[in-house]
Amino acid sequence: MPTIAEAGYPDAEYLFWGGISAPAKTPRAIVEKLNREVNKALAKPAIEEKLQHLGAQPQPMTPDQFAKFFADDVAAMIKLGKDANIAPMD
Repeated sequence: MPTIAEAGYPDAEYLFWGGISAPAKTPRAIVEKLNREVNKALAKPAIEEKLQHLGAQPQPMTPDQFAKFFADDVAAMIKLGKDANIAPMD
């Protein structure tokens, strides 16, 4: 089976990532507090070490940065699907 690049999509990129989200109407103050606390946890040496051991590379972001990252990733996956003529499942 060819890689995505070998199949003719050299610019395609599929990221494996994780993030924390909250319901759309969560008050901004709560979202910002959750973000601060998650970023504090990611900065703890024990957490950093565990994530590195798992092969994960933390990328702390603000809520706005994460929203853009998420939207950009969704757009890239939609483009890849269209370029490869992959139709959504019913």
